[in-house]
Order: sequence, then C-alpha cells, then structure tokens
Amino acid sequence: MGKQTDRIFHLTVAALAITLSAVSLGTMVYQRNPGWVHQWVKQSVPSNLVQPSQKTPSSGPAAVQKPGVSKTAPDKRTSTVTGQTKTGTSASDVAYKPQYHTSNNAMLIQVKGVGQDVTTADLQNVQNTLKKYNIVNLVSQSLQMNVYQAVYILVAKTPADYQQALSRLGVSTHDAKQFTLDTGGFTQGDTIIIPLYQNTTTPDLANSLCHELTHAFLNANVGNFPSWMNEGLAVTNGMHAQALAESNVEYAGYARQMAESILDAEKNGTLQPLVANEAKVLAGTASYDLELQDWLAVRDLIATKGYNAFSDYFYRLNLGESQSTAFVRSFGVSEQAFNTAFTNQLRVAASSPNDAVSIEFSIPSSYQGDIRFLQHGTTTWTGFQANAGITTINIANDGSLSPATQLTAPIQDSNPADPATLYINLDPVNPLTYNGQQVRNSGFAIDYHYGLYGYVNSWITLQNGKSLYFHGPSLFGVTLMNIQEQNPNQWLVGLMSPPAISGFTSS
Repeated sequence: MGKQTDRIFHLTVAALAITLSAVSLGTMVYQRNPGWVHQWVKQSVPSNLVQPSQKTPSSGPAAVQKPGVSKTAPDKRTSTVTGQTKTGTSASDVAYKPQYHTSNNAMLIQVKGVGQDVTTADLQNVQNTLKKYNIVNLVSQSLQMNVYQAVYILVAKTPADYQQALSRLGVSTHDAKQFTLDTGGFTQGDTIIIPLYQNTTTPDLANSLCHELTHAFLNANVGNFPSWMNEGLAVTNGMHAQALAESNVEYAGYARQMAESILDAEKNGTLQPLVANEAKVLAGTASYDLELQDWLAVRDLIATKGYNAFSDYFYRLNLGESQSTAFVRSFGVSEQAFNTAFTNQLRVAASSPNDAVSIEFSIPSSYQGDIRFLQHGTTTWTGFQANAGITTINIANDGSLSPATQLTAPIQDSNPADPATLYINLDPVNPLTYNGQQVRNSGFAIDYHYGLYGYVNSWITLQNGKSLYFHGPSLFGVTLMNIQEQNPNQWLVGLMSPPAISGFTSS
C-alpha cells in the first residue's frame, strides 16, 4: 500500500540555470526544455531492499488443499502509491531523452528493524534476498530509473509493530489495522514497511520487496500517473522476483490462478474499467483484486510495446505532457482504446474451451509403482507404470493418456467428478513412509479453469488420516518438471511468464 510521494528535488530550477549558464547555449536549451535538462542532470550524477483454504474430499484416493484466489489470500503483495503533479513545457517527441545508465542503487537501500523483536538474522534475510535475486537492479533496469537518496526498508515482525510503523507514517488507526491483515507491504515516499509475518517464504518475501521497491523508484522519479499502471508495474516486477525464487511449476501455477480471478470477473460481469484513481482502489469495493487486472494490462503493454515505451511515457510526463497525450504518443493508442481492446482479449480468454495438458515427470529409480490421473470432469483414474528418468505424459480432456504404453487398468472414483481439478496420485508397489509413519496416499493437485492448468500443491495423507500439504512439486523423488497446456489461449498464456528486461541478470 502507499500514499502521497514525498520526493525532494535537490537541484532547484535556479541552481540549474546558474550551472548551465556556464555552458555555451546551455541557458537557451534549459529554457526550451527544462524537463529534459533535469533528467539529463539526474542521469549524469555519479552514484556512490498461501493461506490456503482447505479442500478435502470425503472419500476417494486423493485429498488436496486448494488455495483461494481472493483479495486477501494468496496475493498479499498489495500496494498503492500516488505521486505529485508536475508542470512544464510540452514536448512533441522524445528525441532528446537522455540514455539511461544504471547507478549502484543498492548502496542507497537501507534495511532497518521495527520493534525489538526483529533480529539481526531477520534483517540479514531481507538483505540476502535482495542480493541473491538482484532485486534492486531488476527494478532499476525495468523502469530505467535510478534513485539519488536513501530508500528505507523497515522490517516488522508482528502485526502490532506493523500497525505502529504505519501509524508513524500518518496512516489512520482504522486503515493501519486493516493493512496488518491483508497487505504484504506498504510504501510511502522513500519508506517501505515489510511485515515478515505476511512474507514467510522466500518467494513471498522476494515478491513483496520487489513490488514495494518499484513504488519507491516511481515515487522518486515520476509525478501523478494512473494507479493501474503504477500497480501493474509493481505486481509485474514482484512476480518476476518471485519467479526467480521458486520452481517454474510453482510460479506458473500461481500466475495462472491469479489470472483466473480476473477471468472470473469478466465472466460474471463484475470487471471494471482500469482504475486511474487510487482512492477507488483503497476503497476496496471491487469484488476482485484490482491489482491483478492491472498486472495483466501492464504485461500486455510490455508484450506489445516493450519497457522502453513506459520510459518514454514517464519522460513525457516529466516534461509536462498530459497523461492522455503522453499515453497516446508513447503507446500508440489512447488509454480508453487500449482498455477496450484489453477487455475484449479477456472476454475471449474467459471463453477458452476445455483443453488437454502435457506433464513432464522426473522419476527416480527409488520409486517403484504407478502414477495415476483423475482428469477434471471425469470419475475414472487412468495411469501408467513409472520408469526411472524423464517422462512426458499427455492427458486428454476425457482422461485418456498418451503415449499409450504400460498403462494401468482404469479405476472408478467414489466421488462426484471435480470440474476444476486434475489430480495426480502416487501408487507405489510397497507402502511409502514419511517421518517414520506409513503413507495412505499422496500426490499433486492441478487447478483447471479457462483452459489453464495451474499447479496448486502436493499432499501426503498418513494412515491416521492426517493430511499434510506442501508447496513444492516433488514427493518421494517424483517431481513435476513442467506443466503445459496443449492448445492454450496464446495471448493470455504469453502474459504469464516474466518479461525479459534489458541489462538485467538474476545473479
């Protein structure tokens, strides 16, 4: 979450004019394009941070936990920030836009604790996450921006500490209490607050840090611009960092479930136009998470126009162009026309038909037995005899398998058909054990909606009936290496993967 930016420009107009007066024709250039000069000076200055809802079938060979796709469940990386309004001379093009050169921005990121319960190890974990996944560079390279004063990441370990830190930033008592329940981070100006209790896994922490740093960089460089672009860029960068910190199967499953919630809104008629006003976002009246809609919209623009179009857009805003003019000149279409086309694409994606899927397994020699499948909408388990190595199985809509070799006899399930889940069950020759206890059944759950197959989790049910759930797509050495729809909606699936960022490497 975030509020009004608190940027301070160290170089005033007067100081710029005095400095440039010593340069031949410098004053004339400054008078004609003050915004360009300001950006040039900045670029030239040397530089010295699932609460799943459980689903357990009453009978049958599988029991799974299925995460919710709600505003407060898996997507706890919410944050909104507004900027300041700038005025200046309008420009017709970006011919004089200075070339971006990255600075050592990481030196300006300061990590501090909030409350006495934050340990040195907690702070080191945040710093290590920033460094390991090169998060500061990811943000600066994607936005083509640097920061020139310290950005503070305040780490809170408890809701009480988080609420107190929010209050110190001027957040109302009511809002601060609410934010402790459903936000993974908060940004105001150059200050970020990260609640560790909302970011218990490394992928979650990487996502929240990158999300909030995106807001901080935008605060330092841009005035007011539409909330949907602000949030969309933050979610895009946050999910990029998350993808670096977890397996491709886990990330792809998470991304698909996030996208599905927006297709749900389109399908049931509750989808709103892209929101430009942060107040509407903070009101929380939408039936879905608006930030996820923002994410898909921004990903669409990145896919078609590239990151450089955003850099051009922000440059134009800093020269004083209106948001509408800058959008048309940078992206080649009006914001309204883009929103209409984007919504139409969502409508098409929400009508995607049932689809088949290919799943790649890595099977160790230690696993002896079969692997069985219960395709969504069916009540018959089909399977194959597992052999050590890499194996790809194609599962059709009716549950039939290919290649049709070493198939097992079909088994009827005692439950009604599940229209939205593909189950994968391990069926070993000899009983498996987990932590010394015998396993009754185990396997993987894959969510299915709108032609998208998204990994949810893995599970183990012990003989005493207790079920355990895990994020990772690996059980007893059997690992899901890849899940790929065979005939997906290419536009939507193309938005699921993190975009390439020029000049960025993850390590």
